[in-house]
Amino acid sequence: MKYNAASICKQLGKALCYYALFLGIQVITGFLFSLAIGFIIGFQTTIQGKPMPSNAELSEQLLQMVSESTGLLVLLYTIPTLLFLWLFFLIRHKKLRLETGMVPFRKSLIPYILIFAIGITAFLNTALNLLPESWLEAYGEFAEPLGQGPFFMTLIATGICAPLLEEIIFRGLILSRLKKAMPLWVAILISSLLFGIAHGQILWISYTFCLGILFCVIAERTGSILSTMLVHAVLNGLGTCLSYSGYIFTPAVFWTTLALGVLLSVLGMWLLIQKTRKEPVAA
Repeated sequence: MKYNAASICKQLGKALCYYALFLGIQVITGFLFSLAIGFIIGFQTTIQGKPMPSNAELSEQLLQMVSESTGLLVLLYTIPTLLFLWLFFLIRHKKLRLETGMVPFRKSLIPYILIFAIGITAFLNTALNLLPESWLEAYGEFAEPLGQGPFFMTLIATGICAPLLEEIIFRGLILSRLKKAMPLWVAILISSLLFGIAHGQILWISYTFCLGILFCVIAERTGSILSTMLVHAVLNGLGTCLSYSGYIFTPAVFWTTLALGVLLSVLGMWLLIQKTRKEPVAA
């Protein structure tokens, strides 16, 4: 198949527009949320007759309240992004679910997808602890806000909202556009790199880039991003439950979990590839 520069620029431009939309609504939502919190703090201070806090104190209060509301923020930027996309495609007389690949896939593939999802969750939640402590400290500081809010709000944000929105953007819109104008492997690398960069911290970028590649493979093998939403939801949901449980692995449990994670991840992906190789992906 031949690819031309005009087609590459066109599809890459579309992909970057969807990426800008994803990040832009997050920034706007965060800014408006911070303004609202600042207004509430000022109003409460005035009502109570207390002196206004200094800029440093106000910044600290804002940071603390935003950190404790990360789950709510995810929900707040997910809704307008999905609404915008729905209206965008509605105006163009297209359906969002078809444009993003949210179509049914074979239910017989679900067990293999779940095996992979549980395995990759076990692997990531153990393997990361093998990295240098200085790396983990920087990662922990960056990810800490996700573990400060109410459990159920965080679980909804990480286990439902994030998988839904991120799969629609990165596998549903960005990957699908890029692969129209370039080889599939190049489209996968670019979409996965954008997926990684969106997470903002070097360690987070590194492993989400790798996850993005795996998610792309699953989406291509099943013919639907509903399969990657399932993997993403299990990964984030179980990870959130583990972080809130405060459970500390003993050495024996740690190495056993790590080994099982590797085994289940490889087994699940291998079975999925084998089953989709022998049979068509259509539901």
